[in-house]
Amino acid sequence: MTREATFQLARTLLAAGAMLLAVGAGASPEAPPAPAPPQEAPPPENDPYRPPKGSPEDMALWQAMGAAHERMQASRNWAIKTLADLQVARYDRRLEKAAEGAAPAVADRLKALRTRFVTAWEKDYALLTRQWPVDPRLGCRRQRLDLESFMETTLPELKVARAESRDCMARMEPATAAMEAANKELAGVLAEVKAALGATPAPATSQDADPKKS
Repeated sequence: MTREATFQLARTLLAAGAMLLAVGAGASPEAPPAPAPPQEAPPPENDPYRPPKGSPEDMALWQAMGAAHERMQASRNWAIKTLADLQVARYDRRLEKAAEGAAPAVADRLKALRTRFVTAWEKDYALLTRQWPVDPRLGCRRQRLDLESFMETTLPELKVARAESRDCMARMEPATAAMEAANKELAGVLAEVKAALGATPAPATSQDADPKKS
């Protein structure tokens, strides 16, 4: 590059810089651009809460079976956790100990509360550990899958799947309702026990959830 060409390039760059400075001096600073809106995740290919295509009655039955299964699992899980916690806390023993040093009227109330508490505890334990009318892990999952497989068809198997699904629901729902009622009863009495004792329990060594094995 010749000296004259070099000088010409320098003059061009200086002129361009001066124009940029002049524009920038009179312009307000711009806020950064807004971020792009988040992209919605595509729905899963198999939505467990979206019924497959079928008649309105079959779709409603399919959804009811899923909800019933969740209820059964929730009721059993609550009982399992609570019964394990009670075996560590041993509120029954603490109530008995508290009654020993209390005035007669207070001791009678504590003994009556202990009786109600242990009764509710044993009832909850018995319902949890009894032979359930459906598989406590799978519930009516097999029948629901069979129903789902034939919902979009007019095959004779659809009628069989409907009948088996309704039969399974008829067996699962009363057992779940009984477990929920026992859980509610135990939770209510347990709240009374905690209020009466008003202290954190000392841990015990036994891990058996059966109140009779104490």
